[in-house]
Amino acid sequence: MVEDFILQQISDITIDPCRPMLVCDADEVLVHFALPLKNYFADHGYHLSFESYDIFNNVKHQQTQNPLEKKLALQFIDRFFQENVETCPPVNHAADSLNHIAEHAQVIIYSNLPLHAKDRRQASLKSHGMDFPLISGRGLKGPTMNHLTAKLTAPCVFVDDLPHNIDSVKQHASHVDCVHMVAEPQLQSIVPTPKHRHQRIDCWKEAKEPIMTLLSHPQSQG
Repeated sequence: MVEDFILQQISDITIDPCRPMLVCDADEVLVHFALPLKNYFADHGYHLSFESYDIFNNVKHQQTQNPLEKKLALQFIDRFFQENVETCPPVNHAADSLNHIAEHAQVIIYSNLPLHAKDRRQASLKSHGMDFPLISGRGLKGPTMNHLTAKLTAPCVFVDDLPHNIDSVKQHASHVDCVHMVAEPQLQSIVPTPKHRHQRIDCWKEAKEPIMTLLSHPQSQG
C-alpha cells in the first residue's frame, strides 16, 4: 500500500506512459550521504563505523563506547536532513549521466527522507545539475514503484543502494529492471547482495550505457 503523502507527490508529476523511465535513489547514488552523516555524528560526540551496512548498530558514544539507541539515532538522522542536507556532495558523473539519459527517458528521483527536507534536498540536487522531480518517501519502495509504473508501457530502470529496496521492487514490480549502486567506496564491500535479479554497478561512468541499453529494450517480464 502506498501512503497518501507519496501518492500526492506522484500526482504532481507529469508522467508519459509511452516514454522510458529512470527512477533513482539519491543517497549513495546521486549524492554522498554516509561520510557527511559520520561527520555530523562526530560533531555531537558519536562515532559512526562502517563495520556493516546498518547505521543503527554502528553508532557509539566516542567516550563510553555505548551504542546509540535506535530511537535517538533516528532523531539524529532527521536533524541531519533538517540542518545539513546541503552538505551531501554529488557523486562523480551523476549529473552528466542523468542529463544524458534525460534526453531519451523521463527521470525521477525517489529518496527516503523526511518530507520537511524535500525542498532543500531538491534545491541542493538542482545546484549540482540534477533538476528532476523528487519523491520523498519512507519504507520499502516496491509498492510505490508498482504504482508509479502501473500505466507505463515503456521500460523502467530503478537504481538504489539498499538491497532490500531492490528486492522489494522486484517483488512488487517485476517488470522494472534494477541496478544496485553504492557510490561510497568504504561501503561497497560490506553491502549485502540483493536476492533478486539485478546489475551491480557502483560508478555512473560505467552505469550510463548499461542503463541506456535497459531503457531501450522492451519491458522486462521479471
